[in-house]
Amino acid sequence: MKIIKRFLELLYPKDISCIFCDNDVFDNDKHLTCSDCCKSLPFITGKICNRCGTVLTSMANYCDRCQTTSHKFIKARAVFCYKNQVVKVIRNLKFHNAKYVAKPLARYMADLYKKEFDCDIIVPVPMFAENYKKRGYNQAELLAKYLGEFVNVQVNTTDLIKVVKTKSQVNLDYKQRQENLKDAFKVTNKNAFKNKKVLIVDDLFTTGATIDNCAEALLKVGATKIYAITVAHTMLNS
Repeated sequence: MKIIKRFLELLYPKDISCIFCDNDVFDNDKHLTCSDCCKSLPFITGKICNRCGTVLTSMANYCDRCQTTSHKFIKARAVFCYKNQVVKVIRNLKFHNAKYVAKPLARYMADLYKKEFDCDIIVPVPMFAENYKKRGYNQAELLAKYLGEFVNVQVNTTDLIKVVKTKSQVNLDYKQRQENLKDAFKVTNKNAFKNKKVLIVDDLFTTGATIDNCAEALLKVGATKIYAITVAHTMLNS
């Protein structure tokens, strides 16, 4: 069976199929996205929250959450709304070893970076060591490495670490997530981020609690400003 599977992978390599629907990609698109998905993907457009980047349906400049929350980051942006094909591709990256999708997703992030950011260093949201060992990779780290390559910005994958094994954040609100993540992140090299504008990379922005807790650890060691970029954002709609 392994030989057959390997033969099929050689015959139908992943890098010529759309990462969102698996249909063939005929135009050598670097984002590995077919023409149909290009038209239907839920890109974040229109009016968004100035702080977290969620789509707004009101005339306000900030969403309800950001109006009442003192975030540690200056600005967060995401490429897509977390729905439709995007949910599947992120889950595949995160839970089904689909590491090949990280590079084309990072190209989308690079397009967004060039419009929104100018940072000194990129850092992925780290995983707890035991969880990393179990999964075998950190999807945020893969995205960060490719993003750094595409925008020519240094990537640091070693000096921000997660030192607490936190429980699942599914179904937790912002305050519960903040409590769950309290003191979960630590900087091991205090000079790595000093006087630098830092961009935090993750796959998904939900409430901002993870970004805030990473940002707090970075600010404590002298980072000047913290920004964040993700593949997708769960929409708050305000």
